[in-house]
Amino acid sequence: MQSDILMDVYVFKGNGYQKEVCKAFYRSGTSIQVIRDYMGYQTDEIVKKNIGLLDEELVKKSMEFYAKMESSLGENLVMAKYDKMNEANRQESRRKIELAVEEIRRAASEGKVLSVSELSQNTGLSRGFFYKNEQVKSVLEEEREKIDQGKLAQIKREVREKSMEKQVEIYQNEIKKLLEENERLKRENIMLTRKLERLTMK
Repeated sequence: MQSDILMDVYVFKGNGYQKEVCKAFYRSGTSIQVIRDYMGYQTDEIVKKNIGLLDEELVKKSMEFYAKMESSLGENLVMAKYDKMNEANRQESRRKIELAVEEIRRAASEGKVLSVSELSQNTGLSRGFFYKNEQVKSVLEEEREKIDQGKLAQIKREVREKSMEKQVEIYQNEIKKLLEENERLKRENIMLTRKLERLTMK
């Protein structure tokens, strides 16, 4: 038979023919609605299926979905990396704070002058860290205040002790004067007693 229909070379199939016709119409610019009416289909979906439009839409939607997933995954990875970096920074900040506070209190307990220069040298931390970090700055001021209060208390004790020593010295001088006065009065008394005896004998 001509065109090889029903021959071994090609077996004609109605469904395949309909798909090819639909595709030919669609490629020529015919609308889906016109193709539907011409082919006698009930819905546009059959036309879309025959011309492969549903497959294209499925591929497009799949591409959009995976692109969205990839973008979301990328954002999650960035956020995870950012969170990990922040946590590492927080841990490092806590380590520096603990190191600075420990050195401040150690130096204070040993009665050393709380010099930021020496604290920086002993810890390896920058000088600015002792001024800019509020927690470290608060501890430094607290320990310095304790030292100042201790110095003030020491000065008060020394003044009190000096005052007491001066008072004792004054008392000792007064006692000495009184003793000397007492000796003088004793001598005068002896002299008066002798004069009185001589007068009585006459």
